[in-house]
Amino acid sequence: MAQTWGQRRAENKKCWQRHVEKWKASGLSQAEYCRKSGLRSRGFGYWKRKLEKQTLPELVELAGISSGADGVLKLNVGHQFQIEIPDGFSTKTLGQVLLTLRSL
Repeated sequence: MAQTWGQRRAENKKCWQRHVEKWKASGLSQAEYCRKSGLRSRGFGYWKRKLEKQTLPELVELAGISSGADGVLKLNVGHQFQIEIPDGFSTKTLGQVLLTLRSL
């Protein structure tokens, strides 16, 4: 059965998310990563910006959230990770941290 436009778009988005995550982990410049991966740098740049603009996506199941005596929010991600989030923490940075954890 042929895929719908929405299914193709969702697969395309996931593919670019994987590329952006791999690029971040690679330590390569954006241009180098694109050359080595056979990607057009304009397309990569478009998707990188598009994905960065997203609000915090659903990334991982959260085992629990608690607030310590010091007012710091503690986010437990499974049994492996605990993230302490102080007041005023950047949601963009938190999204990047969770994306990185997801790729492990």
